[in-house]
Amino acid sequence: MLRQIRSPLQLQPGRCAKEDYEYKRAGTRNIFMAVEPKGERRVVEVSARRTRPDFVSFVKHLVENVYAAVETVHLVLESLNTHFRKSFVDVLGKAAATVLLRRVRFHYTPRHASWLNMVEIEIGIMDRQCTGQRIATAELLQAEVQCRQQQRNIERRGIEWTFTRQDADRKLRRQEASRPSLPHHVHAGPHTAVRQVELAATLAPIFLPAFRPVPIISTHMAKLTMYFGLSLMLLGVVGYAATAMASPTALIPTAFGALLVAFGNMAQNPAKRKLAMHLAVGVGLLGVLGSASRVPGAFRLMAGEEVARPAANISSAIMFFLCLVFVALCVKSFIEARRSGALG
Repeated sequence: MLRQIRSPLQLQPGRCAKEDYEYKRAGTRNIFMAVEPKGERRVVEVSARRTRPDFVSFVKHLVENVYAAVETVHLVLESLNTHFRKSFVDVLGKAAATVLLRRVRFHYTPRHASWLNMVEIEIGIMDRQCTGQRIATAELLQAEVQCRQQQRNIERRGIEWTFTRQDADRKLRRQEASRPSLPHHVHAGPHTAVRQVELAATLAPIFLPAFRPVPIISTHMAKLTMYFGLSLMLLGVVGYAATAMASPTALIPTAFGALLVAFGNMAQNPAKRKLAMHLAVGVGLLGVLGSASRVPGAFRLMAGEEVARPAANISSAIMFFLCLVFVALCVKSFIEARRSGALG
């Protein structure tokens, strides 16, 4: 919020209003906004801060009051650290959060593609018509925002979205653009008998720098990591059984597999996906390096030669190739993500 240092010159016939370039900061406020593009409706709320309790309170208001009769509310929003289920659990408790989120579906925009969220259009209009001026008090800001919200709802101002999912595929060149959580989903057809509301929701901080969404690597890599992990775990169990349970070192692939499964599960959370996948690649590299020494022995065994500990050589060779393929797929995914702008 900004306060005038000198009184502006008022608008007069043939003369524009004028204000001094100097101003005084009068604090900050956060604005939550939710837009229903097809329903020609928006909900705006001014808050003092932008914390988890504030965001949870706004979503709770949407679900329990604004859209109380709706079966499912789809929220399109950025991957901020407050925009996840954990925020609701921390604020409301697990039981209350579970009840509330049964009716909520979150859809996250890709990194560097927050413009795919239609609420950005409404925020731009609000800035031009309302919040772009110098507003000195929180009370005046609240009044201006509520007045504008009511007026646009009465006028039934909607959003005609023409950017299709196919356009997004060509623009982003990445798999995330093909997910139905993008505005193609929001730009769906008429509501069904059981009404479902598609909302575009985000945080619009006033006079504060915008947050950058969390990097999103290809979603299927998280599941693929878990599959490779399960394969290694199975390899370790089979190898341990092949040695009549006499060699505990045969379970080494199982330990590597357990780590991959854990990191793959961690990568299901978009906020932790980048870290989890890099840790998983590190585990894969260790698996490659640790098992490479026994690969020649496995080839000699296949050629009919006698080698010591044949089961260990075969198990290590399989582990080597599994980890090598996994690392190669991860590197390929990282390169594609960087080229498309998913990694900064």
